[in-house]
Amino acid sequence: MKTKLPALILGGALLAIGSLASSPAQADKYIYYPAQQVYFSPARTTYYYMDNGTWRYNTVLPSSVQLGKSVSVDLVGETPYVHHSTVIQQYPVTTTTPARVIKVDD
Repeated sequence: MKTKLPALILGGALLAIGSLASSPAQADKYIYYPAQQVYFSPARTTYYYMDNGTWRYNTVLPSSVQLGKSVSVDLVGETPYVHHSTVIQQYPVTTTTPARVIKVDD
C-alpha cells in the first residue's frame, strides 16, 4: 500500500513533501474569493462558504454574500475548505490583488 503525503506547490515550487503514490492526484480547479472566503467549483457549479462557523455548499450563494476579486486555486478533492488554512496564508482576507496560482495536493 502506498502512502500519500501532503504537498504544497506555490508558483511551481514544491514547498512540502510530495506524494509517494505512482501517479499524483489530479487537482481540481476552484475560484477563491479571499475577502468573502468563498470557493467556487466551475466543474461542479458549486459554491463553498462559511455559515455560522460551518462550511456549507450550494449552487447559489446566500443573497448576503457579495463576491469581489478572485484568484484561481488548484486543490485536490471535492471539499476545498479542508485546505483553507493553507489557502488563507497565501490569500489573507484582506487580499485585493491575485498574487499567483496556488496548488495543494493531498
